[in-house]
Amino acid sequence: MADAPRFRLYWARVADHGVHAMSREQWAEFRVCEGEPVLVAVGATPLAGVAHDALVVAAIAKQHGPATAGLSIFRYDKKDAPTPYNKDDYDVWTNLDAHPRLHAMITAASTSYNENFRAFCAEHVFLVKREPGTEHWLPDLPAHVRLLLRST
Repeated sequence: MADAPRFRLYWARVADHGVHAMSREQWAEFRVCEGEPVLVAVGATPLAGVAHDALVVAAIAKQHGPATAGLSIFRYDKKDAPTPYNKDDYDVWTNLDAHPRLHAMITAASTSYNENFRAFCAEHVFLVKREPGTEHWLPDLPAHVRLLLRST
């Protein structure tokens, strides 16, 4: 597989929470599509390590458009009571060429948009952790998550 180590390091530093590359083939196995959220096996992603500190209750992905998706991981951690459910959100870039800052990031990373870089983008999707929002700590799982878990 192609790699762009300077770009990855630069983006991880700028994103502050890290950027994880995942093979496009692995992502495609989840069958994420627009409109319908799907359960994702977090252990099959580069984020498998989140299960070491707390119980992962659900990981849900949803395609937002042709270039991006979202991934939310819900963890249970009793030491966070009375809000023991933690929600971590990730932006998933399924088409990095559509990123509005791509060419500026390439320049800042001292790399180039060459055949290797294009192959790197074609072979991967990129998971970028978002800052925790107001729904990071929850007293219970949201209804839509419980419903999705029951339907599987």
